[in-house]
Amino acid sequence: MGTGDIKPIKSPATLDAFAREFTFCWCCGADARQAGWRGLHIHHIAKFGRSDERCNLSRFCATCHDIIEGHRVTYGQGKYYPPIDLGNVLWLKRAFDPKNYKRPRLMVLRHRSCLPAAKRPDGFYVASFMLNRDIKGWPGDKPVV
Repeated sequence: MGTGDIKPIKSPATLDAFAREFTFCWCCGADARQAGWRGLHIHHIAKFGRSDERCNLSRFCATCHDIIEGHRVTYGQGKYYPPIDLGNVLWLKRAFDPKNYKRPRLMVLRHRSCLPAAKRPDGFYVASFMLNRDIKGWPGDKPVV
């Protein structure tokens, strides 16, 4: 499929392989057990047609996915999780699945001539990721070639 083709691809096999490869939330680091009964979701970066191309897929727990979709989610006593926007999703895609980070194709799928700059998520998620994955640094901070 060329960069300019808009017709979405539907591929349950691609979704299954993606879910097996990425077994944690890219934003907070939760695995299936930590994510609880709502589990891990595959998020389509470009909503129109929800094409199952690897460049259009990302992996998030249900809570982070809700936040990406624009819901305000609380924790504790009236505190809200920080927002996660498209720029954050693009940064996470580039960090965790760099070989499938294809901005030109995403622009076609999103029917846009440009996308926001990729930007690192809020430090709240960095701390959550390191705690949930039991690591000292966030993989997303490594240089991407």
